[in-house]
Amino acid sequence: GHEAGIVALRKLVECSVAYGVRAVTVYAFSVDNWKRGEGERSFIFKLFETCLQEEIPKLLENNVRIQFIGNRDALSGSLQLLMKRAEAATKGNKTLHLTIAINYSAREDIVSAAQSVAKKVAEEQIEVGDITEQLLENHLSTNVIP
Repeated sequence: GHEAGIVALRKLVECSVAYGVRAVTVYAFSVDNWKRGEGERSFIFKLFETCLQEEIPKLLENNVRIQFIGNRDALSGSLQLLMKRAEAATKGNKTLHLTIAINYSAREDIVSAAQSVAKKVAEEQIEVGDITEQLLENHLSTNVIP
């Protein structure tokens, strides 16, 4: 099943590039996936690392920019490094913006954004009346998505 997801993602990226889609966001691993068994989680992360290493040249060739959203702290150091390298290598690419949500929770993202804004209020950098939808959006990790 997980390998089929890789094949489907590859096809999604190829079709998106071919049809001029500018941005795609996919889930690779949600916060809820931590409930899976250790063996399955280990398999998923190893598959993700292998796939990412293999796909970077293809992303470069197809002018695809890749970015990741989600909490990276719980991920292995090798995976974090690989993600950082992939983002740096594809940073200038413009045809397709591929955002991959890994260890991502929308609820946690909203809480984190609210905490960041609250901190600015507490530090008197902004006033409560300055809080707008746009300000909160700017503090979400999804603000990298065009």
